Amino acid sequence: MLRCKDIGKLSSDYIDNNLSPIMRLKIKIHLFMCHHCRDFIRQFSLTVEALNDLKAPLPENKRLDEQVYRLLAVHKKQINGKHR
Repeated sequence: MLRCKDIGKLSSDYIDNNLSPIMRLKIKIHLFMCHHCRDFIRQFSLTVEALNDLKAPLPENKRLDEQVYRLLAVHKKQINGKHR
């Protein structure tokens, strides 16, 4: 039988669905019997969901992109020159 402390340690993997079916079942049984952990998992899930909604795409850095493409072009020329 899992304890409340175990639920806290496994909560992230439980929410991310990274646990075995047996472990998920054990957690569900504990959550069925323990309203404190049930409330904790509910709040934690809402927090994770809200944070995922806030994830913004990385800003484009055109200068960096241009430098990377330039370096790739130089590297490609060097490779093609060696194979001729």
